[in-house]
Amino acid sequence: MILSDKSTTPNLYADLYSNFKFIGTPSLSYRDMPDILNKYVRGKKVLDYGCGTAESTLFLKSLGYNVVAVDINERMLSIAQERDPNGEYTKINSGVVPFDDNSFDLVLCSFVLLEIGEKDEMLNTVQEIHRVLKEEGTFISISASDHTYHHEWLTLNTNFPENKNITSGSKVKIEFRDINLTIDDYFWTEKDYREIFQKAGLVITHVHNPLGKEDDGYKWKDEKTISPISIIICNKG
Repeated sequence: MILSDKSTTPNLYADLYSNFKFIGTPSLSYRDMPDILNKYVRGKKVLDYGCGTAESTLFLKSLGYNVVAVDINERMLSIAQERDPNGEYTKINSGVVPFDDNSFDLVLCSFVLLEIGEKDEMLNTVQEIHRVLKEEGTFISISASDHTYHHEWLTLNTNFPENKNITSGSKVKIEFRDINLTIDDYFWTEKDYREIFQKAGLVITHVHNPLGKEDDGYKWKDEKTISPISIIICNKG
């Protein structure tokens, strides 16, 4: 994710982000993931592309998957390694991963593609993901939905001037209230993601937009009727 405060160093940002947990509104990203993985993924070898400080990696490992993880931020990788001493964490340059063709049953991108500001760069990234997927492999992208920046959420604040009248590729701002962290990302629609994935040779099999439920244990706001999360599941074509 892009720092909204340009004076903030990447190391400080990584330290702040290490406090991030999938609770409140972000919990919708992973609540239904066990069922999704059981339904769409064959095999246990996983690449967590853009692992951050290992929150997503540890989640996948808790479900019994064999996970290797990559990121471009050295400090985040250092924190991830501290949290998961036996894990495999590798620094990469954006869009390039040091693995052979047809290596993984699943590649997960959790809130990664919305950090990319150009469609050509995103296409290069997704083509690389396509390359390392096995022939029957699955790609899952978790990202903001088309509605994320225009509603009232339980633990996210999107009420910023930057989020008015946004179009594809616009910079957007979001605050994680529970950890006092504000970041900038880029706004891409589901249509944009579909276009990129299909150009990269992936076949979209399902799009899941989770809604808040009464038994989630939260006093949801707009999450009850509109999803802030887009989970796109693809197969290697």
